[in-house]
Amino acid sequence: MDLYLVFWIAAVVLLVVEVVAGMTLGVALSAAISLFVLGILNGLGLLVGMNSHLLVGVLVFAASTWFVLKYFRGRARQSERDRDVNDY
Repeated sequence: MDLYLVFWIAAVVLLVVEVVAGMTLGVALSAAISLFVLGILNGLGLLVGMNSHLLVGVLVFAASTWFVLKYFRGRARQSERDRDVNDY
């Protein structure tokens, strides 16, 4: 089995865990995004060797975590602004 298929299968499993468990932190979501991107990069042949996978994986995970947290925080702020003053 090729390594990009392993990345994609792990990404799908993490997405299922994210949805079934109802996690709102988005850590599993950002990990799934990272594994999906690593699968694409590996499938294109851009990554060679374990050090490349580790370094690029860390960078992609950090970036996807930042974007996921930014998205969820933006949605939380939006829902606070849309709340009616008389809501308890």
